[in-house]
Amino acid sequence: MVYKLEPMCYTTITHGDCLKKNSGCWKTLKEEKFNPLNPVGFVRKKKEVKIDFGEDPKSMLRVDEKPVGLMNLGATCYMNSLLQCLYSIPLFRSVLFECSTETTENDAPLNCLKILFAHMQMGMQKHVTPIEFAFALQLDVGTQQDPQEFYQLLLSYLENRWKAVDNKELNQAMTTLFSGKLKYLTSCDACKEEFSTTSDWNQLSLHIDEKTTLSASIDNYLLSEEIHDYICEKCAAPRTVKRKAIITSLPSVINVHLLRFIFNKGQGQKIKLMNNITYPLEMDFGQYVENKEPAMYELFAVIFHVGESANVGHYVAHIKEGNNWWLIDDSTITSLKEAKGHSERNKTAYMLFYRLKSISKNIPAVPKEIADEVDKETAQLFSSLETFEVKKNEKTNKMKEDQSTRKKIKKCLSPPSSGGYNWINADWLKRWLNNPSFSEKIENKSIMCPHDAVTTDLTKIRRISKEAWTQLNNHYTSDRELNDSNVCFICVLEKKKFSREKEKVKSQVSISYYKPSPYRMSKSWYQRWCNSSREEMETCKTSFTNGILCEHGNLSDDVLDIPEEVFNYFNEKYPHPENIKCMESTKCPWCKEKQHVIQTEKSIRDQERYKLYNFNRVLEDPTALNTRAPKFYLVSSVWAKKWQIWLQDVSYDHPGEISNSEDLLCEHKKLKYQVLGISLVDRKLPFVVVSAYVWGELRGRFPKGYPISLDINLLEANQIIIAETDPAVCEECITKREQMEADKLVHFQNRSLQIIEKNFADTIKRSGTIECSFDTTIEEVQLKVMASFDIPPEEQNLWFKNTHLSDPKKTLKDYKVTPNQPIEIAKSQKYLPFEEERGFKGSLLTGQTQTPEQLQSTSPRKNT
Repeated sequence: MVYKLEPMCYTTITHGDCLKKNSGCWKTLKEEKFNPLNPVGFVRKKKEVKIDFGEDPKSMLRVDEKPVGLMNLGATCYMNSLLQCLYSIPLFRSVLFECSTETTENDAPLNCLKILFAHMQMGMQKHVTPIEFAFALQLDVGTQQDPQEFYQLLLSYLENRWKAVDNKELNQAMTTLFSGKLKYLTSCDACKEEFSTTSDWNQLSLHIDEKTTLSASIDNYLLSEEIHDYICEKCAAPRTVKRKAIITSLPSVINVHLLRFIFNKGQGQKIKLMNNITYPLEMDFGQYVENKEPAMYELFAVIFHVGESANVGHYVAHIKEGNNWWLIDDSTITSLKEAKGHSERNKTAYMLFYRLKSISKNIPAVPKEIADEVDKETAQLFSSLETFEVKKNEKTNKMKEDQSTRKKIKKCLSPPSSGGYNWINADWLKRWLNNPSFSEKIENKSIMCPHDAVTTDLTKIRRISKEAWTQLNNHYTSDRELNDSNVCFICVLEKKKFSREKEKVKSQVSISYYKPSPYRMSKSWYQRWCNSSREEMETCKTSFTNGILCEHGNLSDDVLDIPEEVFNYFNEKYPHPENIKCMESTKCPWCKEKQHVIQTEKSIRDQERYKLYNFNRVLEDPTALNTRAPKFYLVSSVWAKKWQIWLQDVSYDHPGEISNSEDLLCEHKKLKYQVLGISLVDRKLPFVVVSAYVWGELRGRFPKGYPISLDINLLEANQIIIAETDPAVCEECITKREQMEADKLVHFQNRSLQIIEKNFADTIKRSGTIECSFDTTIEEVQLKVMASFDIPPEEQNLWFKNTHLSDPKKTLKDYKVTPNQPIEIAKSQKYLPFEEERGFKGSLLTGQTQTPEQLQSTSPRKNT
């Protein structure tokens, strides 16, 4: 039967034969993979069904006891770190919440800070955005700033706003919280008069260049210093005086600022000190006060600057809540081991915050109007969570329903041994079987024959049960239903006719095999015709006599004698303009001779391959070398490659004797290549290392080959450490050749140079290529880099092999730049050129505000 209406097969082996023998077998459409533990059977691939439900609001929920993170707005890690430190002071939050403000532009930052801290205290989101607070201060969120400078300006702003409120209690609380008193004693060496002045202080800025502990830095801060050319009030003339700072009172919160960023006069730029410093978890700051009264403080926050450069980096904070320490990196919160690591030496700590152990740690109440707003947003969050769960459950249930339906359909998919059935597109069924999420419309029109019925090509169709078709059609719909009544009898008759004609032709050809015939056709074309279907041969576009004549016009080897009736059948069935009646009966003597020569050459090569099997094995796999051999020899790689080509290509001439002396020896009759440090398995060496046994086989075949011996005294991981050669290595020629190669590398023309941009952590941020020559100036390179990376020349800091490409007029040759090494931009280990710092100009903190248009135009320039 043309349509192969056999019942479903249940064999335990593969169903590959069913592709053309059983239209009811669908298991051949399933994707299978070979199981080496079960070579007879096959293991089905497990399909994982993944449905995208969107972002789960549950992932935005705050974890119990975990602090709330702050989103980075571009380059605001400095602001986030400091706000986390201020938030961890409950008394500061209390003062902030109690302060009554107005809805004016000047009070907008204060109101935004209240709302931000309220969300951090009672909100349910694991991180919130400080964008309203940043915009209220008119900060450029794309520019990295100093948290110490931000701390000073923010405190100054808050104090001024609270003074405007005219609340003495709040003003006093704010002053007591952050400000202490400092007295300066100045004594003149000439008149011995002593002058005293007092001032407020809210931070200790300590030098750490030669100090290793916090106590030593504070002691150094309080030491007396000598000042020259000081105008003495009594003498009214320049004098040398001594000044000493004395702490008279302490605030409740002490900010210790470690001076890590200094200006280096020798380099003409700002650098970062990476000195380690030890700071304790608890400290008696009373020992540094004038009255020496004990005052125990505890460390509760630390700001770190990550990175080795003073101009770029990233700020993170360690915050103590209860007995737990947390690493807060913007919106990422990580738990640290309890009170561990904060007394260790650290080279990135920048700001230390200590508070009185007796200070109130009670959680302040949030103003009602703000609390109501936070509760409203929390309710919206939980509402979205419920909505998400409903949608997720709907999709999950639908997925389970689809899976259940699939199982039911697969159980009844096979057609019955008797009764009705339906036809389906085999390609569609294959995609449906192997893709659980596949839901396209059934396309049956593509399996129609020209007579508007089912095609007889069994690779395109499959039979399934009527029950399975009904369920598939209900779920996916189809463009045409094809059942057992849609069989194409015309195609069946044509296919049967083709089968009978094929059997008849085969019989005629086999009978005429022993009878010479003047008619001929291509043997390869005939074999293809025997193994192909009628549909496949209808697409054949080559002549059945193609290739029966050689280049000399005689018969080739690809020829088959056929009877005249077979020739006429093919000529009529497959007409082609190149079909010819070949009456030639003589095979080409030249081609025959050529073939004989080729066979002879192949035989010679096979014999030599057999005799030098060990050498050929080392060439194909260098790891096959016996590294324990007592002695080794070198064979020219140039000659070895020619010999390998000769083995494969009969038209290639034999390379002759081993050319060691020409390829490996210099004019001084010494070895012109270095052997120390090379790997025995390296395929790119100018020579091949073989054992003494293999060299003996080569000398037996090529007796004139010059011997170059290699005695290895020390070998580690196939790398030669100590060795001797005979003849010896010529150091003079090696040095001369290396110099010539280096000069050749430097004098390059129109080559691609790799450009790598690195971030503060010395990791590759992005890379690209530019086309240059050896005479390209650094200025031209900078312009090309600007075109590719959008970095202005004045912001570029180019390095090549630890050399700073600083002179724009010099060429790449002057700096010995080669195409095989990349040029780096802003390498973090190098100090970057000093730039004038913009600071907080244009923000509300300095009183120099920006217009809304200027705020919108600001964009990030340095990422954190």
